[in-house]
Amino acid sequence: MALEEKKIILKREEKKFDEVSKNISITELSEKSVAFLDVLQNRLYSNEIKKVEEFFMVKIKELARKNNFIDSIMIDTNFNVHIYKNITFDTKRVCNRIKKLGVESYWTEYGTVHCQGLLTSANVKDLNEFVSFYDMKNEKISILQEIEKSRLSKGEKQVFIMALYWSFMKLNKQEVPFVIDTPFARIDTEHRANITKRFFMDLSGQVFIFSTNEEIVGENYEKMKNRIQAEFLLENSDNLQTIVYANEYFGG
Repeated sequence: MALEEKKIILKREEKKFDEVSKNISITELSEKSVAFLDVLQNRLYSNEIKKVEEFFMVKIKELARKNNFIDSIMIDTNFNVHIYKNITFDTKRVCNRIKKLGVESYWTEYGTVHCQGLLTSANVKDLNEFVSFYDMKNEKISILQEIEKSRLSKGEKQVFIMALYWSFMKLNKQEVPFVIDTPFARIDTEHRANITKRFFMDLSGQVFIFSTNEEIVGENYEKMKNRIQAEFLLENSDNLQTIVYANEYFGG
């Protein structure tokens, strides 16, 4: 009788062991699955953001006729957009600046992209080696340097936003309406025809343009005319009310 009871106890314990083992396996599998999904999500995010950055550089070169307006952009994980220009540096001054600030402070002040460019230019591993490599030389090197968007002119900022929007829309599978107010208010006459052709005519989906009587007119209006589905003329009256005239436009 004692033997039978021990057999029953043994089977019960074996069953508990099997259940615990299965739970451990499921937990490990879940943890590995979550880790894999995180890696996959980050990789997919990086790939998509890389496409946006590439689209942006294509469009900014089309819209801005100014050479070296923006040479590169980087969109971080918080969707902050960093813009870079190639700037020529004197290696002697860079070395003096590094020695004055120290490696860590220099890296903080000038940023990773700039510092990595310095290391690549000298094929070295750290800024101390860069100083050793260039300290006795006086050369010019072109390095990407982040610039503040506040330094852009109003026209440059508008072109920047247009190129960035176009890049996201190029990647997006959904057609999202685009609304823009006074599109040429900060754009000089030279760039207006180019933007009409390479931005407005290149957008898909609905586009709502609030133009003054000095913007989408003349040649720019004629280029877009066959794409226009509806026109409305808004007139501000003396009593601060706005009168809307359907199927009318400036000069019509």
